[in-house]
Amino acid sequence: MNSGRDDNIIEAFRQAAGSRGSYPTGLFWFQRSDSAPCHRVGELLEEAMAAGIQAELIQIDTFDELLGDLLRQLIDIPAEIQIELDRTAARVSNTPIGTVGRGWPVIRTNALPFSPWPNMARLITCEIGGTKEVRDVITRAGAGVVAVRSRDGVLAFGSDSAIRQAFHDFNISGLDYRAIEPKKLHFDSAEMGLLRDAFELALAIPVSGSSESAPIRS
Repeated sequence: MNSGRDDNIIEAFRQAAGSRGSYPTGLFWFQRSDSAPCHRVGELLEEAMAAGIQAELIQIDTFDELLGDLLRQLIDIPAEIQIELDRTAARVSNTPIGTVGRGWPVIRTNALPFSPWPNMARLITCEIGGTKEVRDVITRAGAGVVAVRSRDGVLAFGSDSAIRQAFHDFNISGLDYRAIEPKKLHFDSAEMGLLRDAFELALAIPVSGSSESAPIRS
């Protein structure tokens, strides 16, 4: 799915602006009011104005509200559509918290952009079962470790001392590093599970907590 500010889209708009007779009714770029347009959008509008085209940057709240405002400019709107336009939707609703289930949690993060993430984790070779046993062990140990089971061993974030404390009963025979490759984050891999667990823990740690509340280090 392309975005209007993708390079190939912007380039198409710029080429059109350089053609005689383009944008006869103007070029209008809609931008959410809580963010600034990227520099390429500004360059596009400047080039259009230099070519004698009316070019405007218009701030909006949401795409839905924009379409509603556009529809209101029409004459003889059907009654059922007018009812929907006049309806004010509640912004906040009392949604009950679901019970604890057996599936992994789904967290909607479209308001939380991720640019970097840890690219290395500890790889522990030891005699332990699956991820459930790994999580039970670190919970009982109270060690500052986030860990999951992979095919090659246990992947973990945490200090070496905390890792050894958590898994000392399982005959640790190797302590190495494992790169977290971006391609492993496109499916429900062990690496994705490790980052997801670390993210969930980060959300649960109080901002005002003591240093003992956040012992995880990558």
